[in-house]
Amino acid sequence: MKPFPRLPRAEILVIAGMSALAFVITLAVVSSSGGARTRRLVAEERQGLAHTQKPSALTPDELALTPEDFILPLQEPAEKPPRYVPFRPQQAQWSAETVKKYWVPPRQVTLDILQAANDQNMRRLFEKVQ
Repeated sequence: MKPFPRLPRAEILVIAGMSALAFVITLAVVSSSGGARTRRLVAEERQGLAHTQKPSALTPDELALTPEDFILPLQEPAEKPPRYVPFRPQQAQWSAETVKKYWVPPRQVTLDILQAANDQNMRRLFEKVQ
């Protein structure tokens, strides 16, 4: 028959017991403080939601749609229909001077539009580089 192992000295048992007790107390404190922090955060979130949610000014019955909601009101006819007003007086025959004054070649209009778009793209490109 084997002899029983010898128990450690009493001082070592006391230190081990105190260490275990300190570990249990630490766990209790950490878990309770974590729970308190969680409860505090939940309470703050509920308060924040309560401030952002306003009570509805209308009841569900007032919000319900009825057939009258889809009927457009009658509009009164305009007193005078809008009238076309040209930029310049209309002429039956254009003179060479009038043509020089108002004529813009379509090619020039296209070039102006492309030049403006190209300038804008170049500005954007250089803004990104700076």
